[in-house]
Amino acid sequence: MIRRGLRMGAASTEIELHARGRTIHLAVTSARLDLAHGHQGTVLVIEDMTELLRAQRQLAWKEVAQRVAHEIKNPLTPIALSAERIGRHLDRRQTDSLHVIRKCSEVILGCVGTLRTLVDQFSALAEFPAPQPRSCDMNRVLEEALAMFAGRLNGITVEWDLEPDLPPVMADPEGIRRALANLVDNAAEAMQGSLLRVLGLESSLSEDGGSVEIVISDTGHGLTDEIRERLFLPFYSTKSRGTGLGLSIAAKIVQEHGGSLRAESNSPKGARFLLRLPLMEGGLAHAEPVEGVSHGTAELPTETAVKELSS
Repeated sequence: MIRRGLRMGAASTEIELHARGRTIHLAVTSARLDLAHGHQGTVLVIEDMTELLRAQRQLAWKEVAQRVAHEIKNPLTPIALSAERIGRHLDRRQTDSLHVIRKCSEVILGCVGTLRTLVDQFSALAEFPAPQPRSCDMNRVLEEALAMFAGRLNGITVEWDLEPDLPPVMADPEGIRRALANLVDNAAEAMQGSLLRVLGLESSLSEDGGSVEIVISDTGHGLTDEIRERLFLPFYSTKSRGTGLGLSIAAKIVQEHGGSLRAESNSPKGARFLLRLPLMEGGLAHAEPVEGVSHGTAELPTETAVKELSS
């Protein structure tokens, strides 16, 4: 952090500590201090964000609960109305009763299907299969993730900057590929309507040499502070399509691999997502917290859910 702050002028991150049976969330900022005679120093600010993050999470999950309740209520209304119409026509036995009952049953079945899909998608956050780690070349996994979008990125320029001979990471390639595909689709969707549409894909070894870093950037509408606070929460979406689960599931996959996922502003415009996976000799490390930008927190597509990767 200090080296990065000296190089860039300022740098910040979040750290999660476990001590004496409690978890402490710290926001750490390192800023360069220019001294006399060409000397440089560092100002290091460490702020305890534990209570603020707890309050933010309680508010965010309250909003999630309200969203789920709203999504459930929507199909319940036509189900109730259809059931009432069926009851009236069973009592009256009019000439068109059979046709009305058939139509109402179709509405009910459709709404039940909607509810089933909602429940399945929400439960996916808790039931996603455990990673099956093995040695992975992250450059290859990233290329495979982009290949899932063959023919679907028309009008978007893809810029590659992959570091050759990256050391392998111990990860489940299928799970990480799904997480990366979520991020790619999110970036592509964010650039809908943008005059400049550039998708950036980068890989490198972290500065401390302990992790492989993947950056997926876009030139879309960017991130506001409000979006950053809720970006990785289930069912949060700034788009008209999708389920609102893409980024939260991507973050969950990364977290289960002992990695981290952070969102930040891109230059000159847009957003960039930094995915970091530790180099491991074997097994999975203890999961790090998913990082948010500023002081916020973060919390798959299957082949049949590619169209709902981002939200």
